[in-house]
Amino acid sequence: MTQGLRILLFLSSGLVIGALIAFMAPDIGYVKMAVLPLVILAVGLLIRDPFWPLLLLVLAVPLDAVANRAFEGLPLTASTGLLILTLAALAMRMPHEPRETRLGPFDPTVAWALAFVIAMMISMMLAGDREAAEEAAKRMGGMLLITLLIIRIVRTPQQLRLLVLGLVGATLFSGAVLIIETKLGIRLLSSHEAALISAYGDQERSAGASDQNPTTAALMLSTGVIIAMALALEYRKVRLLTVSALAVGLLAVVYSYARSAALVVIAVAPFILWRHRGNRYFPFGLLVLFGMGIASLPLIPESYWARLSSLGNFDTDYTLWRRLGYNIIGLDLLAQNPLFGVGPGNFPQLYVADEYRYMPGRTLTPRMLHNLYLGMAVEVGLVGLAAFLAMIVGGLARLIAAISRSTDPVGRAFGLALVFGSAAFLFGALVTPAQFMKYTWVLIALVAVQARLMQPGPSTTARPPAET
Repeated sequence: MTQGLRILLFLSSGLVIGALIAFMAPDIGYVKMAVLPLVILAVGLLIRDPFWPLLLLVLAVPLDAVANRAFEGLPLTASTGLLILTLAALAMRMPHEPRETRLGPFDPTVAWALAFVIAMMISMMLAGDREAAEEAAKRMGGMLLITLLIIRIVRTPQQLRLLVLGLVGATLFSGAVLIIETKLGIRLLSSHEAALISAYGDQERSAGASDQNPTTAALMLSTGVIIAMALALEYRKVRLLTVSALAVGLLAVVYSYARSAALVVIAVAPFILWRHRGNRYFPFGLLVLFGMGIASLPLIPESYWARLSSLGNFDTDYTLWRRLGYNIIGLDLLAQNPLFGVGPGNFPQLYVADEYRYMPGRTLTPRMLHNLYLGMAVEVGLVGLAAFLAMIVGGLARLIAAISRSTDPVGRAFGLALVFGSAAFLFGALVTPAQFMKYTWVLIALVAVQARLMQPGPSTTARPPAET
């Protein structure tokens, strides 16, 4: 593509976008229309390198309330718009790359992703509710596309670190929003119903800068806290960011009233600390943490302790019966359809079937199975689950092996942060339908890319050629 043709394409695209937004100005607001020239300029700069729209796409996962506000009134969602922008930038870059690298570096995760797609397609064709299966398959396929784009586009350690630090920054921002909203009883960003209707007793629960339900948002928040903790101890350069995200994120986890998020931090944080037990400052650090914990007790509301005390008490928390019911029904459906499952997105309809009306905690509202692993097995079968787990376990195994061999302290720091962060998220996914969370697929990709970048060889860090 010649320089003149690229300029013509850019100007034509800008005019089309401008005409579309001008036509819709009464719906989107004249303020947004006034900044249209800046938007077009920003789009032009972004599509010069696919990494930058990809970075925005990844940041829009934990900060989707911010992204949705920015795209409010437009004919497409934030994730769709940024995905299209990333694909367009990649399409413009590919002709300038060597032919042998246009498909991107080989990664076993991609092969397992293809196997997962095949299993999901077979499951979809065998589903009882074909329409629901097609819709769920499209939704999961879009998330898997984000995984493949990250693996394809991210070529350098610097790019990978920007993505990871972006997630840490998102934890800091979303945590701050959650604390402010909880303390002041207001809503700053969240606009979707799932993020607005949840409450514990008389206390409304905040999702921070996310439009997901508060429990899902809290899982992303707790994962960010673990990544920030690992980086704070391993990497000095950005310690102001990581320590700030750690402090704000920990308090935000409390104010989220999500017990699963608290358990995630409690389960994984000791392993990070134990790794540094040989450091001469380790005893002093433990004393400081203990002192900070004591000092922060007045900030923790009594209702939070009541929330934690109900954990395991089926008499005071009906949601525990409901979670038990999910798993019993799921196991029964898996026994009936072990290989390819009941079909993507088919569990909610089967959950309210008459044959399960006496199951503990069952409601008359279709609900997803709150367990990533069982939910995946039920809907796409053991074949699909095996391919999915191969993506996760294979990537983590390669990354852990690379960390053990690496002599690069920065690479080890980010590798360890992703290992601990993934462990935290995967633990929390035991009680979350995380197969429909973009964060799941982003973590799978980041782990795979970091493992590849830490492998010895000149090709792992080669930067794509500049445009001519």
